[in-house]
Amino acid sequence: MVKGGSPLEQRVDLYRTWSSKAAELALAADHPGAKNRCTHSAGIWALIANAIETGHDRDVAHLTNNLLLLNDGCFVAAS
Repeated sequence: MVKGGSPLEQRVDLYRTWSSKAAELALAADHPGAKNRCTHSAGIWALIANAIETGHDRDVAHLTNNLLLLNDGCFVAAS
């Protein structure tokens, strides 16, 4: 992840990094269910990054409404 750049660029980079990691996991997965979940996750992370880049705050809010970003860069689903 790029440490410099504007806060917007850092947010986009965070989601692009997660998308890339999920895509890599999908490619490496042996189990069809794991492959599908990782592929879906990669797509969602990319959608969030795209929405941030294009300024679609409503879409970002919709896509992230149940996610919490922890200080260590991990995401958890909030109930």
